[in-house]
Amino acid sequence: MKQRLNNCSEWFLERFPLSDLWNDHMAHYYAPKRLARQHFLLSSICICSVGWCTAHSNNHVS
Repeated sequence: MKQRLNNCSEWFLERFPLSDLWNDHMAHYYAPKRLARQHFLLSSICICSVGWCTAHSNNHVS
């Protein structure tokens, strides 16, 4: 049973190489060193601008 399962997984991976796909697009993807800092700054700017827009909108319900 174990051999049959191993053969099925080998057959599947030959036709659809999941490990290669994972390595090419996720695991070994190049990212800049300052990506975390850029992500923090850009998300902070977005959050602050949304907060400012909602606080200064003229659509107050009375």
